[in-house]
Amino acid sequence: MHMDNERSPKEVVGQLWELAQNHAKASNFKFEKHCELDVQSMIEAGVDKLSGMGRLNDPQAIQEAEENLKSIVSEMINIALAKGVDSLHEWTLGDALKNLCPLFPFC
Repeated sequence: MHMDNERSPKEVVGQLWELAQNHAKASNFKFEKHCELDVQSMIEAGVDKLSGMGRLNDPQAIQEAEENLKSIVSEMINIALAKGVDSLHEWTLGDALKNLCPLFPFC
């Protein structure tokens, strides 16, 4: 049982994954299956980093993670549009990270 609104890593991963999906959906994009797994792994690694820093329940750190995740998804969408594809693939994630890293807490 968590006290004082403490969230588990799993809850934060779920929150960030939902944010990523909704951000993509707002631009009529969706994640292809392999890309979905890669983005989920990236989110899990970022949440592990937050947890290891003791910042899992730090609203400022969570907000920064949310904003940076939206930046990654937006960059993935821009890359997909530039290549003329209508969904997000592993290579759109790889290219977005190349363009944006370092970006707390994901890379």
